[in-house]
Amino acid sequence: MKNNDAEAQPQITINLNFAPLSVTTTETIHPDGSKTVTTTTTDSPVLLTVEEAAVVLAISVRTLQLLTDLGRIPVRYVGGSPRYAVAELAAAVLELPRVPEPKALRTLVTEAKARAMRDAA
Repeated sequence: MKNNDAEAQPQITINLNFAPLSVTTTETIHPDGSKTVTTTTTDSPVLLTVEEAAVVLAISVRTLQLLTDLGRIPVRYVGGSPRYAVAELAAAVLELPRVPEPKALRTLVTEAKARAMRDAA
């Protein structure tokens, strides 16, 4: 009986499809126990508009603007219009607080007000 374990490469594939993004992440476990993770994006722009970024993050445009104003989510400007880099959005989400939404939002609003007062002084 032939042992096929050495040839087996179990894969875990995760597909995320958010208009306008399509992201596929595949984790391959090799016979020696090592793992390879491959992420590919297809049919996706490098930069997103405010509305597109809000849809991808499943938050409102207002919340996205608040997080941007607080410096929590980086923004770029193209011809004076704000744009969000797909790669930076993914990294920024991992840095957001992991507390219940109402408390997190209150904290962000408090920080925004404090920043506005410092800037006005």
